[in-house]
Amino acid sequence: MINDNHPVRVMEKVFNVVTGSERVVTSSDLLYIDPDLDTPSSQIQYTRRKIPNGDIFHVEDRSEPVYLFTQEDIDRRLIVFRHDGPPYGKAVISVTDGDLSSTGILEIVASDPFIEIVNNSGIIVPRGQEAVISNYNLSVETNMNAWGSAIVFHVTTAPRHGRLTVSGQFVAKFQFTEADLQSGTLKYVNKGEASFRDEFHFQARISDTTIDGIFEVKVYPESYWEPLVVLNNSTLKVEEGSRVIIDQAALNIMHPNIAPSDITYIIVQRPQNGYLEVDLGEITSSEYENEVSLHRHEVNMFDQALINEGRVQYVEVGTNVTSDHFIFDATNGISSLSRLVFTIQIIPKTIYLSAGLLEIDEGSQTIVTVSVVTVLTEYYTDKITRYLLVKQPVAGQLELTTRPRVRVEAFTPLQLQQGLIVYVHDGSEHLQDTFSIV
Repeated sequence: MINDNHPVRVMEKVFNVVTGSERVVTSSDLLYIDPDLDTPSSQIQYTRRKIPNGDIFHVEDRSEPVYLFTQEDIDRRLIVFRHDGPPYGKAVISVTDGDLSSTGILEIVASDPFIEIVNNSGIIVPRGQEAVISNYNLSVETNMNAWGSAIVFHVTTAPRHGRLTVSGQFVAKFQFTEADLQSGTLKYVNKGEASFRDEFHFQARISDTTIDGIFEVKVYPESYWEPLVVLNNSTLKVEEGSRVIIDQAALNIMHPNIAPSDITYIIVQRPQNGYLEVDLGEITSSEYENEVSLHRHEVNMFDQALINEGRVQYVEVGTNVTSDHFIFDATNGISSLSRLVFTIQIIPKTIYLSAGLLEIDEGSQTIVTVSVVTVLTEYYTDKITRYLLVKQPVAGQLELTTRPRVRVEAFTPLQLQQGLIVYVHDGSEHLQDTFSIV
């Protein structure tokens, strides 16, 4: 593979450090990759300039600053920053893969020690079963030089309807560490009781710095994991320039054990010739209002209950168009259906025709084919019963092959398809001729 791309920064964030202290630089703080090649991290090389509020050292030799290091050094936690100076500074870095280079900035902020919860999404567990609690569900960030087993979570209030285990053992001391979260050894085990939710309170601690939080657990019967069922996903018809309700006869996805309000539609590709709108009625605050634009009540998310209540609408705003669609995902928070397509047929106010070209020798005749008279408005393709000539040709006439020398005033789509309509030239010196139909 040709190496024609510069190193790309994957992780870009402010580097936080305790005032007057040190902290190891990790790949969560600074990470570049080579998008062209499977370049090992040992070949991604950093060169840095002087930093106004500190210096960078190798962990095995803190006596002399380092100005050259690799991504592998960062990945192995061998690079440490020592704060000395103002609270804010920028480190200018040059990164090369051996052929091409990039320049970046590492922002550095020094402050008092802190620990903060950056992810606390909770888990969903089948009733009577267990689920892993990992750093994807619960994680913290700190400006202190601590990670893994040095970050301890003390359980201050245990879960009521389950228990916590680490490596299969009950958490007797009511504590676990960041290392347990990262290794996936921490689990919540549900007792199988009738409750639909559980929680435990915790305090994350590094030395004397702490932060409190609550971890939520949603508990559902196993039947909730059954797939969603598409009852209806039918083409919806709407007149050009108007709106239409998307009701449950057009779109209905259900689950035997879940309320319609818990089945959520997420629009992943909006309609091109209109937009979706939800009639919020007297609702003054809901998750849907967060999706509403300032200029129109356009939404990207709604639930089946709103459809059942007739409050979801498609508003058509395009012109000279005959169809539209949107792509959506449906989920109950457990089971999902992805990339479903809802089709909309637009009924135009005008029938659009396309006229082709006939070529003919002087004094002869030729068949008027369907390629010469084409209906562009898809909705009306099978609904037209007759074509009327509103302007006759001047150098000939249209005739039926079954009635020669009789001028045609109108004809049907079937006659056109069967090749029964012909244009007969009168032998005059006209080089061109036209006729108009509606």
